[in-house]
Amino acid sequence: MLGLSLLGGIVAAGIAFPAAIGLGLVANDASDSVGSVSTEVLDQPLPQTTIVTDNAGNTIAQLFVPDQNRRSVTSDEISPAMKAAIVAVEDRRFYQHQGVDWQGTVRAVVTN
Repeated sequence: MLGLSLLGGIVAAGIAFPAAIGLGLVANDASDSVGSVSTEVLDQPLPQTTIVTDNAGNTIAQLFVPDQNRRSVTSDEISPAMKAAIVAVEDRRFYQHQGVDWQGTVRAVVTN
């Protein structure tokens, strides 16, 4: 019985191995693409002026309101309430699930 159990485990692992490798490769590719896009975003200067364009991408207007005095700030210069509000807009249950929303993930899998 022990031998059959061991053999069954080896067969099950052999069947699951290609799927695990495939999922690992897909996850690796996805993380690489996200990393490269994130790097591109961080390398560009932040816009200080709002640019309005038409559907062809041509600039129609550049808007800047002097009394707004837009400037880049560091994270410690942003109030905790503003940070919490931004997180709440993106994911209202973020602090309940600690970053991985299994309920939302399962819902998305079922819906899509």
